[in-house]
Amino acid sequence: MQKYILVKLLEDVPVGSEFSAATWPLHLTLVDDFLSSLDEVGIQQKLNELLANHLPYAKTMAISDDLLGPLKTVPVVLLQVTPTLLSLHTLLVDFLKQSAVVLVSPEFAGEGYKPHVTIQDTGRVAVGSEVIVDTVSIVAMSPDGKTRLKLIDTIKLSGA
Repeated sequence: MQKYILVKLLEDVPVGSEFSAATWPLHLTLVDDFLSSLDEVGIQQKLNELLANHLPYAKTMAISDDLLGPLKTVPVVLLQVTPTLLSLHTLLVDFLKQSAVVLVSPEFAGEGYKPHVTIQDTGRVAVGSEVIVDTVSIVAMSPDGKTRLKLIDTIKLSGA
């Protein structure tokens, strides 16, 4: 089983790029980590088919700074849960559940979805700024058992 995550990258990152957990580009998590028996090509094909006609893209707003994580030590910027963002999240989660994946942290899906962007040493999203979710990126977590992440694909939403 391969672990993946679906995100909106807020920086330009070429497909195939690799990075560590410590050097993640700024991103909004759309669906937290999940396990799938599909390989990189399979998950890419399935998500491209799902999102080929998805309308519209989502807009949201950075609303406040907060601390998340088990010990409330991870600085983040919370984003507004808009109907279109929640619709995209729900579409992705429902699709994954129908595809027999295992959500690693199901408490962060559906009603537990808390959109945010982690504040990093290299940057942050400013409170009050608009975030447009016009792409969905597939990231493989620790492919080939290595402690790195790999950008598999970035899918442009057709409404974008």
